[in-house]
Amino acid sequence: MAKDNKNEQESTTRLKTQRMGFEQWRALYLEDPQKFEQNRQQVLNDFIDSAPEKYQARLKGLKFQMECEARRLKSDDAYHLRLFTMMMESLASLNDQFQELLQTVNSDHIPEQDQKDATVLPMVKPD
Repeated sequence: MAKDNKNEQESTTRLKTQRMGFEQWRALYLEDPQKFEQNRQQVLNDFIDSAPEKYQARLKGLKFQMECEARRLKSDDAYHLRLFTMMMESLASLNDQFQELLQTVNSDHIPEQDQKDATVLPMVKPD
């Protein structure tokens, strides 16, 4: 019975943190930084767990990278600048891939590197 009550409390807490707005998160951070971090971790973990299974490993890896950067960089400003840089690098890479795709779709020919020479065999109709 106590276990069910604890699970119900955790579920209620999760719903509240998922619905929190910026000002509520800010107030929590100013009031109780440890509780803020605990809730932040829970929301991130819930998000990762709710993602399709094929993306979960990548999301966990990204979260790990972010946590490593947070430990490595001592100031919040340096950490946030690093996260911004990581995000922009990823966005630039996606944009490059998108531009390549557009060029391929909009072109009337196959790129030279993908062209293959082939011998065309005559089709002979049997008598």
